[in-house]
Amino acid sequence: MKVKALVIAPYEGLAIQIKAEAGKRNDIDVVCHTGDLYEGLNIAKRYMNDSFDIIISRGGTATLLKENGYPVIDVSISLYDLLRSIRQASGAKKKFAIVGFDLIMKNVKFLKDVLAADTTIETYTIQKAEDAENVMQHLSEIGIEIVVCDQVSAVTAGKYRLNYILINSGSESILAAINQAVDIGKERIKNRNLIMLHEKIVLSSPDTILLLKGNKILNEASVSPVLSRGFLTILKAKAENMRNDSSVFEYDDDGLLYSAKMSRFHIDEDVYVSVYIKKTRLPFSLEKTGIAIRNSKWAHEQYLNSFYGCTNANSKDVKTITNYSKRNYPVFIYGERGTGKGNLAQLLYYFSQSSAYPLFDIDMQIAGGKAIEFIRKLYMEDPEKKAVFHLKNINKANQEIIKEIIDLNEEFSLSKRAYIIATATLKKNEGLHESCIEYIERLQCLTLNTMNLRDHLEEISSIANLYIATLNRRNGTEMISIDEEGIKLLEEYDWPGNNDQLARVLKRLNATCSDQIIQASDIRKVIQEEKEMFKKNNGQDLLPEIADKTLKEIDEEIIKIVLAEEKGNKSNTAKRLGLSRATVWRALQDK
Repeated sequence: MKVKALVIAPYEGLAIQIKAEAGKRNDIDVVCHTGDLYEGLNIAKRYMNDSFDIIISRGGTATLLKENGYPVIDVSISLYDLLRSIRQASGAKKKFAIVGFDLIMKNVKFLKDVLAADTTIETYTIQKAEDAENVMQHLSEIGIEIVVCDQVSAVTAGKYRLNYILINSGSESILAAINQAVDIGKERIKNRNLIMLHEKIVLSSPDTILLLKGNKILNEASVSPVLSRGFLTILKAKAENMRNDSSVFEYDDDGLLYSAKMSRFHIDEDVYVSVYIKKTRLPFSLEKTGIAIRNSKWAHEQYLNSFYGCTNANSKDVKTITNYSKRNYPVFIYGERGTGKGNLAQLLYYFSQSSAYPLFDIDMQIAGGKAIEFIRKLYMEDPEKKAVFHLKNINKANQEIIKEIIDLNEEFSLSKRAYIIATATLKKNEGLHESCIEYIERLQCLTLNTMNLRDHLEEISSIANLYIATLNRRNGTEMISIDEEGIKLLEEYDWPGNNDQLARVLKRLNATCSDQIIQASDIRKVIQEEKEMFKKNNGQDLLPEIADKTLKEIDEEIIKIVLAEEKGNKSNTAKRLGLSRATVWRALQDK
């Protein structure tokens, strides 16, 4: 008899660990999903049917599932699991606190009794998930920078911009939970008797309006022929998970833009959602043009899951962005690559007063003039449209395009109707182009020059240890820290790729190092390879003879080289370079 278990893990690393341990056995099969608290409850509602005999979960999610009548095995947290998390927090060299439910805090008290060096650690016991809100607010006010906690408290810690280290369950705890799941699951197989319920209601409505109950469209028969299947799929999911009384979203169906306004209302005890739909035909596909449609939930998840979001919750740049978000002024974020500009734009959108509106993520390097065409069409058809525009790589657009954006803003008073964020990536010691400065001045932007990693290397120990804890959580690994000599090597490196480069290095070390403590020898080897890679990709090393020349001078040099190879034949030279013969002639005359 083989038990079938549904694993609802609060974090991805736990799912990986359970799947690996169950794979060694022939008495249990597992299907893993990741979701915390009510998200985990929704997973159980969707999948816990005749296909599964038992659920394996952890902490607050396991408790919530039990309260809702599901058969659950709770993966425990051992003393060793707790001690490992405290060691990681100590390695970050920041003031930290421990927050958790009774079971965790009893183990914490025991550890504090036997570890005299840790008696100064702040500890807080919570009785229910809602208690975490007050605790995290208090910790933020008293200057705590890191919280050691379970997944329930971790979600709230992120809200108050507190870095956190999740208390992971080790292999011993997971093995014990699987053994218990097999025992109880076999008993449930003998007594399983689940009931399936189905309901179908059809109502008539104009084809521009939908009426839903849960994720069921009540008038689907009348509207399906005129609405795409992709749009209807997204709409159902949004209606089912709707939390506010009103919401808006956009959907791109290969050149057909759906704009939907959703309203929730009650009749007796039933909840319904009405949807008003507007369709805009575009002459091009948004996705292929470098324009993506996002929402604030996506932006927040992207930020929280990013290296920057996991390690820089208390940075000066985050504090600046938080202050900027209280105003509706356009914002211009610029700096070197890898300094978190995109993540800061995501955070700005999430915190802004426009977070309820859709985000149009526009890569100006790809979209170019089509971005102007797209925005103009939106506001010609709906002058009062509310939206957020993130103009990425604005400095990569040509000067004429940037001037058109300025003109577009003045034509439609765009910055008063929409929230505009622009980001620009600059090379080391490079300044903004004159056209970008004109954009900043004409739109009266708030500006932020992002901080380079080399400007705060004293924080690298904290940053590295926090990210190691994140990688453990995601990958199911048990790496603890970096030795002191290794930290010094990290502090001495220049980091031309900034945060992105450090994240890549730490991911590699997490994947390749077998010891729980990363050694200096591992760091030294990786940094040497990084130096070689950046050296080979540095334009000044590859082309020292043209590095200080203008683009026009470089063009002329190339024309001369090809002309010499073609033995002075201007027609052949022009053909090879894709230029007209007149252009080649003018370049040589100017020279």
